[in-house]
Amino acid sequence: MPRCKKKKESHHLPIVLIDSSLKELPRGEDLHFIKGQSYEDPTLIQANIQKAKFIVITADPNVVEQEADMRTIMTLLTAKGLNPSLTAIVEILTDKQMDNARRAGADHIVKTSALTTQAFTELLNRSKG
Repeated sequence: MPRCKKKKESHHLPIVLIDSSLKELPRGEDLHFIKGQSYEDPTLIQANIQKAKFIVITADPNVVEQEADMRTIMTLLTAKGLNPSLTAIVEILTDKQMDNARRAGADHIVKTSALTTQAFTELLNRSKG
């Protein structure tokens, strides 16, 4: 009996990168770039947010921490408003905004300053020998 070759399934998810400050367009397989503000409806609609399964929102390194967190939360609110079933992973820089991120619908919160502190502490402890 002849065997059918099973088509290899692709587990790659297309990635849409939204940024207003990049000078050079990033390139990559399954990477689509949109220049714009991620907290604006038209930009997220152009990114096809209604069909997305995940969103990863990183902090804007070009502004102070409080402003970066507010932009992250605005993006989260906009994205969840357009697609409530979206799984959202967000980077929050200040302790004060952790609860607001949860209330806005963050499924997972990454606090990079805590990760950095933990990494330095582990390195110092290893160095003591």
